[in-house]
Amino acid sequence: MALTAAGNLPAADRLALEYFYDKDESALSLYGLGFADDRRGMAGGVLTENGRTRGAALVTSDGGRSWALHDLPAPAAWLYVDARSAWFGDGDRVWRSSDFGSSWVRARDLARISRVYFADAQRGWAIGWRDTVFATSDGGEHWRAVDTGTDKSRRDAISYADMVFIDGQHGLIAGGTRPARAQLPSPGLDGPRGRPARDALGHRLAPDWRWRQHLDAVESIRFRVRFTDQRGARRNRPGLN
Repeated sequence: MALTAAGNLPAADRLALEYFYDKDESALSLYGLGFADDRRGMAGGVLTENGRTRGAALVTSDGGRSWALHDLPAPAAWLYVDARSAWFGDGDRVWRSSDFGSSWVRARDLARISRVYFADAQRGWAIGWRDTVFATSDGGEHWRAVDTGTDKSRRDAISYADMVFIDGQHGLIAGGTRPARAQLPSPGLDGPRGRPARDALGHRLAPDWRWRQHLDAVESIRFRVRFTDQRGARRNRPGLN
């Protein structure tokens, strides 16, 4: 496993190896990377040694010039980091750190979660499978379930993969739907399995704080979203499951 970094010059000239994990009968796989500021960063994933698997994180405090390997309380399927806290989950459960990985506390209000995102210091959302959306207005201390407006008969077929905000009012939750007869398990470390998704499912947050649902046919639900300057959503080209 290797981490690379690029400066402000053309990427082809600036990519440099920052960390390389090379240990016999051991493998480190990373599933998330984030920085709290210019110096503090964290990557989370899974360390496999002698057939045993455990959660692991790489932490830097010097802008990525050096990285230290730390244990996590569970394998990390995703990781979210901002200036206030760090979050990770195993595809169902969620943990939070307020001291940048020195200690972790289970967020017991949350389940079936595949991503956490904060629009500011207080307002955040946790999204996941089976049409799961939670919201917090106190920085993650407490969470409440959000009604997405989805028909109850379709909820088991819906999984949310990512979300983003462009400002305090405009956001997008993105995910996918599957035929009702196809069971949709937890995303976990390997992502959703089974039959390919039929639709990309988006929920836009309007100024009245209600989520509007949109559908768009795609081949898979594995994608990330980001906003352009024109407040349009742009997702990476999907990959097949």
